[in-house]
Amino acid sequence: MVSLEELLSPSSIIVGVIFAILVMLFQYFRQAIDGLKDTTNKDLNIINERLIRLDLEIGYRKELNEMRNDIDELRRKLSGLQEQRRI
Repeated sequence: MVSLEELLSPSSIIVGVIFAILVMLFQYFRQAIDGLKDTTNKDLNIINERLIRLDLEIGYRKELNEMRNDIDELRRKLSGLQEQRRI
């Protein structure tokens, strides 16, 4: 068993203080890393949502362009039919 004198010796106190500091540093870094993970996950979720919206917007634009092309084609056909009626 360890005597009280050995526990209260300067070297034992220094070792205890260093150990306590290391434990606190470990906890601090663990909390910091967990905070970074949370922030990174939130940022990735925001980026993912923006990409989804952008993808939808691009899809809508493609559909809109296709509809415009269809309308232009129908106008050309209608013009052709109107000219045939005149002749």
